[in-house]
Amino acid sequence: MTHAAPRFPIPAFLRPLLTRRTWTAAVVLALLLAAPATHAQGTASRTIDVAVSGTTTGQELPVREGDILRFTLSGAGGTGYSWQALDVDPAYLVLIDRQTVPAAAASGPVPVVGGAGPTTVYRYFVRTSLRRGGVALSVPVVFVHLPPGRAGRVEVTLIRYALVPR
Repeated sequence: MTHAAPRFPIPAFLRPLLTRRTWTAAVVLALLLAAPATHAQGTASRTIDVAVSGTTTGQELPVREGDILRFTLSGAGGTGYSWQALDVDPAYLVLIDRQTVPAAAASGPVPVVGGAGPTTVYRYFVRTSLRRGGVALSVPVVFVHLPPGRAGRVEVTLIRYALVPR
């Protein structure tokens, strides 16, 4: 089988590398890299910032496929508490990263108990639409502020959000 020559000149040193399979892969890769960051509805993705606190629990967050959610969770210094994401459905959300940023240095070298502490930031990518066959789904995202040690039974407050279609 013979192949038609491309319409532009190819340097001689690249010709042995270009089979039909590599040529197709190169074209597909070029198209993907040239495409803008969009999702199914044809609009650019957006980043939604959520400052997590006890007063924001229960809120609905309208999202669409391709959005990025950035949850910022502040902690109290010197307490040993840490934030954890408990209920995140991987069918709808993909964890991009989780970062813990230390608090800005206070006037002394030791953090003040109850003062500003580290901030934990979770970033998620909305993988797919929250609409199925005309039905709007509600997907929970739950965070908990866990005490140090956690030996035995502990009482904690859950911070819950409901992702809904936009």
